[in-house]
Amino acid sequence: VSGLARRASEAGRPLFVLWLDAHPDFHTLDTTASGNLHGVPLAYASGQAGFSGYFPDLPAAVDPKRICTMGLRSVDPAERSALNQAGVIVHDMRAIDEHGIAPLLRAFLARV
Repeated sequence: VSGLARRASEAGRPLFVLWLDAHPDFHTLDTTASGNLHGVPLAYASGQAGFSGYFPDLPAAVDPKRICTMGLRSVDPAERSALNQAGVIVHDMRAIDEHGIAPLLRAFLARV
């Protein structure tokens, strides 16, 4: 994702990310209770604080307001708060069950 973000930035084009996962992977090194790095990639790619000195600096980050997560079923309070504060669009499994995936995808694609 970081390579695509860099290229989009160089071209002056926005990059949108559709994150399909049961987990948002939006922890930072400061908020992860488990310490597992597999829970941080989306936070890192979107330029959230707390990675400097541990991960390489990104040449361009993905704007969190251009990220849409779908299929989430396991979000802890720290991640939910971070997602909301960053402006990430969240469609959990409940939203998919209630509305179906098609209208949620259409809404995302309309922004792209």
